[in-house]
Amino acid sequence: MAIKGAGLSFKLASAAYTLTETATWLNDLGADASADELDGTVFTPGATAPIKVTLYGATERSYSLSGRWSPTVETFFSALSGLTDVAYQHSPEGTAVGKTLIYGSCNVGAWSGPVQEVGGVIGFTVPLKVNTRGVKVWITPPATIAITSSSVADPTVLTTAAHGITIGTSEVVTIAGHTGSTPSINGTFLFTALTSTTGTIPVNVTVGGTGGTLQKY
Repeated sequence: MAIKGAGLSFKLASAAYTLTETATWLNDLGADASADELDGTVFTPGATAPIKVTLYGATERSYSLSGRWSPTVETFFSALSGLTDVAYQHSPEGTAVGKTLIYGSCNVGAWSGPVQEVGGVIGFTVPLKVNTRGVKVWITPPATIAITSSSVADPTVLTTAAHGITIGTSEVVTIAGHTGSTPSINGTFLFTALTSTTGTIPVNVTVGGTGGTLQKY
C-alpha cells in the first residue's frame, strides 16, 4: 500500500534520465540530516574548567525509501544502484501550484530488494545520499528555452538562449528534441549555470549535438 495523506510526490531520474514518480511504490519515506561537529574551547584563565564550544559544519542529508517490491521496481532501482548525481524532486504535499518543491541531486546506494518480510510481503529499501538541495514552490512551468548546441566534454556544456538561472546555481531541467549527440541528452538533469546562456549537465558527451529545448521546473 502506497503512502497516503498529502499527495506525496518523490521523483528520481531513471537511468535513461527520465524523471519518474516513485511515491506509488513507497510505504515509507525517511529523511535525516546531521551536521558535522567541531569541538573547541574558550581560553578562560583561572577557570576550573574551560568553556566548551561546539561548532557545526557541513550538513549531511539523506533519504531512505522503502516499499513493496515488484518486477517494475526491481528494473528501475537495479539500474540506479550505485549511480551518482541523480536528479530528484520531493514534493511533500503534492505538485499543485504553490506547494513546496525540494530538489537537487543525490547518490543512490545499494538496492536491497527483494526482501521477504513477515506475512509474505516482498519489500525493498534503497538509501539516497543528498549532494545538493534547493527549495522553492511549484509554479506553472515556464516556456521552453532553445538549445543551440552541446559540447564534447565531461560534463557537457549546453549553449542556450537566456535561461534565467542564477550563475553558479543549479536547477532541475528537462531537455527534449536535442539531436546528434552521443549519448543522447534528452531527459531530466541537474543544470548548473556557467553564464547567462551556458550551463552544464552531468553527462560525458563524445559527439556534440544541436537543437532542442530546455524547460525548468
